[in-house]
Amino acid sequence: MKKVFSEGLHGSGKAVEELRLFYVDSFETLCRISVIAGAMEGIIHNKALGVPITNRLVSLDEFDIMRNGSKPDILKQLKIADLFVPYIDNKLRNGIGHHSAHYDVKSDSIKYRIENDKGIQDLEISYIEFCDKVVRLYRQLHFVSQYAHWLRQTALGVPQ
Repeated sequence: MKKVFSEGLHGSGKAVEELRLFYVDSFETLCRISVIAGAMEGIIHNKALGVPITNRLVSLDEFDIMRNGSKPDILKQLKIADLFVPYIDNKLRNGIGHHSAHYDVKSDSIKYRIENDKGIQDLEISYIEFCDKVVRLYRQLHFVSQYAHWLRQTALGVPQ
């Protein structure tokens, strides 16, 4: 599989590389905000600083450095799950973020590869579906960033 993401873009008129970078940045930011939201659940429900999971409280540092692929299973246990879990597509993020992807002009799709201890998977997403995922992720990121902004303002004592 070709390792150059932008190959085949010449003359396509599509900003695939820019969308790829924007998707990865948005994904990582959403996962960072999930740390804050998880901590708030710990404070609200356990009166302690940490992310509550089934049988213990995970420290913020521990949750922050966890692989993003592990976070959906933890977040699913929280009230905030619907704000984050549906938007954390680790396969897509890793496939396009680790430069194993390329745009195929003929099929108008993005082909990418996932390599892990389970083996190698070659995957494909149509350009339109990828654009839809970018827009949905950004919309959700904008939504949860309002939550983070509200928390900051509240902590600073700024009237809402």
